[in-house]
Amino acid sequence: MDNKNNGSSHFGSDHYVHISILDKIKSNKYQFSVKRINGYNEENTAYPILFHWLLARFFYSSTVNRPNRINFVINVIALLFFNFFLGYFVGIQDWYFIFKANLLYVSFPFSYLSWNAKNVGLSARGFGLLVGQLFTYSLVFYFEDGGILIGLLLMTILSFIALLGSQFAFQYSFFISIVASIIFSKVELLAPSLLSITLFLVCFPKLSIEFFKGQYNHKRNYALFLAPVFILKARPSIYRDFIYDFWVKLSQLKKERVKALYYIYSNPILELIYGFPFLWVFLYYRINERLLVQLDLFSILIGSSLLIFFLISLRPLRFLGEPQRYVEFMIPLISISFLHYVPDLIQYVVIIASILFIFLTKFVFKSFKNHSNFNEMISFLTNNFDKKILISSNDSNFSKFLIPYFNVVKTDLTRYYRNVDEFNFYHNNDYAIQSVRGLLAFHKQHQLNLIIINPNLYAQMDMDKLHSELNLKRINTINNYIIYKTLDDKRIS
Repeated sequence: MDNKNNGSSHFGSDHYVHISILDKIKSNKYQFSVKRINGYNEENTAYPILFHWLLARFFYSSTVNRPNRINFVINVIALLFFNFFLGYFVGIQDWYFIFKANLLYVSFPFSYLSWNAKNVGLSARGFGLLVGQLFTYSLVFYFEDGGILIGLLLMTILSFIALLGSQFAFQYSFFISIVASIIFSKVELLAPSLLSITLFLVCFPKLSIEFFKGQYNHKRNYALFLAPVFILKARPSIYRDFIYDFWVKLSQLKKERVKALYYIYSNPILELIYGFPFLWVFLYYRINERLLVQLDLFSILIGSSLLIFFLISLRPLRFLGEPQRYVEFMIPLISISFLHYVPDLIQYVVIIASILFIFLTKFVFKSFKNHSNFNEMISFLTNNFDKKILISSNDSNFSKFLIPYFNVVKTDLTRYYRNVDEFNFYHNNDYAIQSVRGLLAFHKQHQLNLIIINPNLYAQMDMDKLHSELNLKRINTINNYIIYKTLDDKRIS
């Protein structure tokens, strides 16, 4: 097994899930099918793997050992396609405009936010962003004279690639197609998404059925069970923040200053404001043109992404992801529109202010960065136990770090749960914590070899129940995590 960054947890926890997908593809002789992506007990495959398959097949060593290099290459490719797009619409002679457009394109603060998955290790988000922006270019080309058939063909190909490689990119292509079809009264804009689904069913009949089943269960679980205790519990309402929650957090500054300020900073509306400064300056000058009845194509598509942002920001649809990310796909069009409507002097003022903001936030968050370090834990486990053993933990986030190394048993979000009580059996209304009942059920079904407990997440009665039901041998304690080996001479009654 390759280095996998030596268990270094300066990457986000999802990074290790993506590394595990690469390992499974490689060990399965590069077949386009992977089982048990997020856990040993996962029932359905619900994750698009085209991006991972390409990396495992052609760039495995580089990806595992230098994942940030992969992200950099994707960003360079995205920039090259942006310049092809520029050349098509403004010509290659206007080098001054192209220079400024490139400067804008790489100066959006949102592209550098610390929580953005494409900035914290291996992730399909960067790949998805690239595919989504290419879909946007194809959508623009569709509306150009003589580009209808070619535009639809390109959109279909890119929608199919998104379906196979990036769940978020496919959601974007699907939603923007719906909005554009309504605005322009062109029902054929729905064809690329529908055709891509049909192609998936035809080309991968068995995999696609399992995939759509898993996708349905995953989104249903998020919408009905996970969002209320995870997403909405952490931030009840994006809009209520401004009239209630911000002020409550500010009143608690003395107790939890960093958490309160970060809560305010990470509100999606505020992220849309400071993350896309060129958007708001462009809209100001666009509205002052007083030509809203004659909106150009770019303005309509940008407005469509803002409409999607608004819809996804509402409580019932927040399970579909961070709403501001849907606007991220419009960065190329915002860059060009900004240069078209905003005076030169204002352009440079906003660009300089944006770049300074990027460096300032990087400095601030570097000062407060506090990642968990599981190097010692992973080193101990990999040196003392076979990779085939079954492990579970009451710390759901920590479990993700173990996925590339062992068989991890955890809550399966691709499974159908009848109601909230059945789902909460495994979590007690807190998705970050695996309940004692859940751990006991996992052991009864799978015969776990190791159980790793973070005692800070359990009350004493939970610890007592775990020990009363299982015969556990404490073999080590590392960074407050207790490693227990399960013994076979006592079974769950």
